[in-house]
Amino acid sequence: MESEATTVVQQRESGAPIITFLIKTVIIVAAIIGILSYINSLAEERIVQVKETFGHVGGRAFWAKLEDQLDSLADPKSDIKPEKKEKILKQIRIISERWRPFLNEAMGPISERPNKP
Repeated sequence: MESEATTVVQQRESGAPIITFLIKTVIIVAAIIGILSYINSLAEERIVQVKETFGHVGGRAFWAKLEDQLDSLADPKSDIKPEKKEKILKQIRIISERWRPFLNEAMGPISERPNKP
């Protein structure tokens, strides 16, 4: 009788690791599916936001809108005042003069080409 009870206990104990493995596997698979579903919902929301922001990209409507925007930007009426333009250009020149030595030094090794034999 004792040997039968021992055999039953051993069988139960030998099956326990498999059941534990299966439970852990199901938990991990469920977690992965949950994470992927969450990422998918975030991506869908972002795609909807981009579509709402930019509308349909391409087609006649897109090119007509682009042409209208280019026309308005090229219109002399939308130009900035000459005083403000000169001020901005002066600031750009000052910044350029300040940073030019650093950029020249950084570009030196990049622009040098190795001598080929």
